[in-house]
Amino acid sequence: MDQLDSSTMTDTNSKIAVSMVALIQRFIGTQPDALKQMRSQVQSELESARGMMERAEAQLAAIEQLEALIDAENASGPAVGATVPAITPLGPPPLKQAILLVLDEDPDRVWDRELLLTELNRRGWGPGGSNPRNTLTSRLRDLEKEHKLHRQGRHGFTSLQNEGALAV
Repeated sequence: MDQLDSSTMTDTNSKIAVSMVALIQRFIGTQPDALKQMRSQVQSELESARGMMERAEAQLAAIEQLEALIDAENASGPAVGATVPAITPLGPPPLKQAILLVLDEDPDRVWDRELLLTELNRRGWGPGGSNPRNTLTSRLRDLEKEHKLHRQGRHGFTSLQNEGALAV
């Protein structure tokens, strides 16, 4: 009986193998390098996953260090007379202030309106509304009238700290 079961298993395994080969051939079609491409893709995904794991492990280690520092601080208590300031989350600055902050960070740079809009959005300070570009243009015009920035050409703007801007 065992020999019969063994030969039946061998026949079944052979049929499965033949079916698998036929399925793979049908899957890859006329592309002889399809398996190589699939292998390359899977290896790339595996490398990406390993990188994600390494970053996650590093973040976890940093969190554990921070927790240990907090626990040590709590165990020793605050220094005599020391007060722990309350940390309040800050929202984005008003748009005019945000514009001036960006311009003043690099006073020699002349910012194109579109690049300024992109930078404000990157920082999470971009204007809202149905047409953010129009809102930005309006605030830039207001700041120009208030003599808080220099206009360079049609869409260029620079900080008041840029003394060379007036010579252009």
